[in-house]
Amino acid sequence: MKIVFEPYSSRTNRYVHLMIGALRKYGHEVYSLSNIFKNPALFFKIKVVHLNWFENLNGVKSMEVLYSFAKQYLKINLLILFGKDIIWTMHNKIPHDQSFLKYKMLLLRTIIKNAKKIIIHSSVSYKMLINDFSVPESKIVYCPHPNYIGEYGEILESKTDEQFLNLLFIGSVKPYKNIELLLEVMSSLLGYPIKLKIVGKALPSYAQELLQKSEGLANVELRLEFIQEENMNMVLSECDLLVLPYDMASSLNSGTAILAFSYKKSVICPNIGTIMDIENKDCVFRYEYKDREEHKKNLSSAILKAYDIFRQEQLDTYSASLFKEMLEKNNIDIVGHTLNMAYN
Repeated sequence: MKIVFEPYSSRTNRYVHLMIGALRKYGHEVYSLSNIFKNPALFFKIKVVHLNWFENLNGVKSMEVLYSFAKQYLKINLLILFGKDIIWTMHNKIPHDQSFLKYKMLLLRTIIKNAKKIIIHSSVSYKMLINDFSVPESKIVYCPHPNYIGEYGEILESKTDEQFLNLLFIGSVKPYKNIELLLEVMSSLLGYPIKLKIVGKALPSYAQELLQKSEGLANVELRLEFIQEENMNMVLSECDLLVLPYDMASSLNSGTAILAFSYKKSVICPNIGTIMDIENKDCVFRYEYKDREEHKKNLSSAILKAYDIFRQEQLDTYSASLFKEMLEKNNIDIVGHTLNMAYN
């Protein structure tokens, strides 16, 4: 079958590569959305269009964002008009960047209303789609998030300073990821043998802001640069576990948590969809919160709990259980089979 998987490629996320690879194993010919809009003959041969993050808009200035919206809205309506089977994967509750939210929500509701199937990576998404968007249960397909085992090279031997609990935040460094809150928590933990490394690309203005806010924090190291794929396993080997202080209002799935488990690391993370689906919940340092102050308090408590487990030398046991779960439950073969069934 000729299908579209959008985005077709990603410089920063192996998820797309894994999903397309799984589809090709079933004999599907995979194209990008731009491919079919540039090639009318191909457009009419396409049956299935699988969209990811399509509700997100590009641009900073108003005119840039509105132009991005107009393009996306035109594309989705053309796909609907010509009877394409739209498959959409639900990655977040709502877009993380909530500027121009009414335009993003218009796109989102249009996609949800017209999708043949909606792929979810966390069980809690069922309830959200049914209650908030009146989606029939028959349209919803649960598919495990693929693991990242081996995607960034082999698991390297730990290179951490064993006198400290070494925490890592990894990924795009953006304001909605609660980095400032994490810095405040680390400031309150200066008396503990706990270190934090923040690694990932940030816009220059935001990078400068974080550098200023981290001044005087001897327990924090900032490496605000893009991580090359070949260096990912090295970066992961330099930590004991990851800390992911996500915004629970928008966050649902976490590919970074799946990455951590795939490389034998546990995480400190709010109780978002990905974490709720983990069978070995006691191996994850999870917490909840209602407001910013409670987030700081509960994140700090989760870090200190992780420190106690670190002192008891039990983190490796936690990580091994999570890795085994990734092998068994988040296998790419299961993912490919589930998608293939959804397309037919």
